[in-house]
Amino acid sequence: MSLSKKSDYSSKSYQRKLINSRSQDQSFSFLFSALWKLLSRISIFALLLY
Repeated sequence: MSLSKKSDYSSKSYQRKLINSRSQDQSFSFLFSALWKLLSRISIFALLLY
């Protein structure tokens, strides 16, 4: 009885960890794309200035 509850709890915490890591990956990719857009704009402005 307690063993099954423990395994259920561990699987739930594992799912929560998976969800957390997935959201972190999404936020990181969003940040990276935003940085990439900013860098490309800066490079375009630099090319225009030169």
